[in-house]
Amino acid sequence: MAERKPVVLVGGVLKEMPSGDALPAANIPEVTAPNIHAAPAKPTPADADELGYVDSAAGWGLVKLTWANLKTALSNIFLPKTGGRVADSDINPGAVEVGIYGSGDRPAYIDLHAYGAPLEVDYSARIIRNGGPNGELSIFQNGTSPVAFYASGGILSNVGPIGYGVGNGGTAVQAKSNTTPVPINKQNGVIYLANGSIPGSGIIVFELQNTFITANSIVVVHGSYIDTGTGSGSAISQFTPQVNYVQAGIAVVQIKNNYAGTIPTDGVTIRFAVFAGSAS
Repeated sequence: MAERKPVVLVGGVLKEMPSGDALPAANIPEVTAPNIHAAPAKPTPADADELGYVDSAAGWGLVKLTWANLKTALSNIFLPKTGGRVADSDINPGAVEVGIYGSGDRPAYIDLHAYGAPLEVDYSARIIRNGGPNGELSIFQNGTSPVAFYASGGILSNVGPIGYGVGNGGTAVQAKSNTTPVPINKQNGVIYLANGSIPGSGIIVFELQNTFITANSIVVVHGSYIDTGTGSGSAISQFTPQVNYVQAGIAVVQIKNNYAGTIPTDGVTIRFAVFAGSAS
């Protein structure tokens, strides 16, 4: 069997060591698993620390890079915890995909942290898509400031309606008479008018008392008729509801009789919705 000579790296190329040459064992540390395991620990690398590896583009020769080089290379792949910019890619240019490698119905969400020390608060705001093909998309905002959308072209819904969801509405039954104030602290809801009547071509007025109403609020009302079974309820075309005045906590609602004869108000409901407005 031919003699096997030691292999050395010369100019980045592995070559057999010439006969008669000897490896300077004292100057070449062994790099094996036991040696690495027994080496002193250094938990925090310095930027000048070096790592050795083989270069696939240059005949698998031995090369090195510093810890600073490695951090720079990784920063082009991963976003740092201090934030960064999402670069274009060949697959999804400029995209960030959340939950793509999961399986089954599951929520996917992004937490935003805007105050406090690291991990002090769960989140300042959260955008979450609940699991399943028809899961709800929810935006949670901690604190008292609103969720604002700035879109010069407006905000559109191409499929479903825009409005208040379940839990934001309520009902109230007017007490005593059809001019008694109605307290209901919901963003939208239904008011059932008290039994009474409106004289021909006349009007009645009552206050909607609501803590969601501000001086700049836009309060919308419309009427509907529910058959009470007595046959005395007013047909929807016989009256017109409108908001005459708004101030903090109050909207003054007027109901006008469109006919010359007296009409009853039992069976009449007024639906309302409160929207935020601005004077500037």
